Amino acid sequence: MAILAAKPKGRKADKALLARINKGRERLETFAARNDECWEFYRGNHYAYVDERNVLQVLPTTVSARGTGKPAHRARQARNLVFDATLRIQSQATQQIPSYQVPPSTEDPDDISAARLAEKVLLYGYHRWGIRDAAKRAVLHAIVNHTGEAFGWVYWDSQVPPYIKGENVGLGDVRVRIYGANEVYWEPGLKFEDSPWHCVEQAMTIEAAKQLDGFIEGTELVPDAASRQLSHRGRLSSDKPNLVVVTHYLERPCPDKPEGEWRVLANGLEICEPRSYPGDGEEPCLRKLCFAEDPDNDRDLGLVSQAIDAQRTKNDADNKLIEWKNHALMPRLFVTPGLMKKQRFTDEPGKVYEIPQPTQNVQFLEVPQVPGELFEMADRATADLNRIFANDDIPPQIEAARAIEAFLESNRSRHVAFFANLAQWYSQIGHDCLVMVQKHYTEPRLLQIKGEFGWESIKDFKGADLRGQVDVRVSADSIMPKTKQEVERKVMMYAQAGWVSGEEAITAIETGNAERLVRSVANDEARVGRIIQRLKEGREALYSMPNLPTGEMVPEVDPVTGETRMVPEMAPGWMPRRSDNLGVWKHMFSNWMKTEEYEMLDREMQQAAAAIFGGILQLEAQIAQEQQMAMAAEAEQLGMQNAAKPQVKPLPSLRGAAEGEGGEPPQF
Repeated sequence: MAILAAKPKGRKADKALLARINKGRERLETFAARNDECWEFYRGNHYAYVDERNVLQVLPTTVSARGTGKPAHRARQARNLVFDATLRIQSQATQQIPSYQVPPSTEDPDDISAARLAEKVLLYGYHRWGIRDAAKRAVLHAIVNHTGEAFGWVYWDSQVPPYIKGENVGLGDVRVRIYGANEVYWEPGLKFEDSPWHCVEQAMTIEAAKQLDGFIEGTELVPDAASRQLSHRGRLSSDKPNLVVVTHYLERPCPDKPEGEWRVLANGLEICEPRSYPGDGEEPCLRKLCFAEDPDNDRDLGLVSQAIDAQRTKNDADNKLIEWKNHALMPRLFVTPGLMKKQRFTDEPGKVYEIPQPTQNVQFLEVPQVPGELFEMADRATADLNRIFANDDIPPQIEAARAIEAFLESNRSRHVAFFANLAQWYSQIGHDCLVMVQKHYTEPRLLQIKGEFGWESIKDFKGADLRGQVDVRVSADSIMPKTKQEVERKVMMYAQAGWVSGEEAITAIETGNAERLVRSVANDEARVGRIIQRLKEGREALYSMPNLPTGEMVPEVDPVTGETRMVPEMAPGWMPRRSDNLGVWKHMFSNWMKTEEYEMLDREMQQAAAAIFGGILQLEAQIAQEQQMAMAAEAEQLGMQNAAKPQVKPLPSLRGAAEGEGGEPPQF
């Protein structure tokens, strides 16, 4: 009696939906083999190639015991320069912590405070949420994949401890998952950001699939990752007997489906309850990072695929040199036939061979010169690889320090576009993380953050404290790689010009980070910008700012006791203070007051702006007068100290003593 295999039970997926997914998967398989080839080169398997059927094949690099494999005389070694060059770019791209900026949505002081808090939360989460590790994986995918793509998905992990008593969940936290180019596809022919739907496809264990949120109880799954041999994998396909392919179908909001759609499929079944689209729908919930854009294609371009031919040429030239060594340096003899009389040459030391007239009948072959063209080919291939990865060696004719610096800067500038893409990716991931924090941080939490002025503790933080301030910006300059020598040179220039103190310079040089040197200027620019914005909004916005201490003490008479005491002087919060950088204020206000924007203000706000500029000049004059008075007092004190010293009559010179008081030589 035949035993039939149990059929999977569950909800059948819609045929139109499956047809759409299959269409996207077919487009994926047209280039997936190229992606796998690039990964094999990164791992050092340089004898993988894509054949005419678009299937990844691998040449053998060893000879098996049965004599199969590569020919014995062929050398198939690899010098993996791709691996080294790839890791260089990855380390350069991820060595700096991104400088997160969250501009407030309004000029409300509470929103401004919430925006500053959001920046601190992002710094806290950079390590806590694994953003740095996610960025390293994303950068590696973008460099290695033939299509130069990586995708990040911010999600809430409810299994992060500590666990809640009585419930099968933990306190939870934000996490970032990274997908490669062979795991994500969308509507063929459309750019990623224009596609109305996206799919994420992964192989996972059946137990993990059943732990997905919204899993339909009673759905039976069977492993199909091994039976579904993707055509592009070819000989690299490995047996996966316990894995099932799970597909997340993400359809963005549209007029017909205002909330979008999120469906999870496996074995041709829907295994989870349908949900609305994750995220706001304005942008894809998957955040794409690309190395280089291909404007005429729906997929982009990576870097390793551009270096494959040069790496193969390098390996070929090196292997030919090894084969020359194996052949040319092997001792070879010409012996007149019939003279050996069944004797055989062996490697036995001291063995005697009986050959008549050996000097005439036995002759060693001469060793030919190694072809110099092979060295030239290897060197040229290495130079091509360095050129592709912007890792050129400094030419010997460049010796001046300024010329060397310009050459290195030229190499770095070739990856500026990628760093700009990475900065945008950081900002998108940061935005999604803050949205998750607002939604899920419902319990008070303690955040430990290393801020501008040391470690800070934010107690009883909740997601609602962000007040919707989730617009994140990251400057590409903040993540550009900088050597310690470059930082030291910049800091020393600032210190010699008197722009920074010695303590600030020492801290910047020791930490290798010069960004904090300009934070004070940035804070002044931000404060001036806020005040100008309030001037443009009108008197209500400007005059609502609270009074702040000016930094000076003034006498005040106590109305109760009648005693005079010194109290801090208060002034409107929009006026300059002694703690402000007056040079920044003067520069920004003088430029703004020349614009049409200032000319179109009402009279009252123009007068307020003029009062601010006058306050800047007055403070500058006061500080200059105080400095002059301090210098005069110091000079007077030095003069009094010199006058108080005992006056000693100077001794006559030796010439004067020798010549006498009258200047005539003494008479003997």
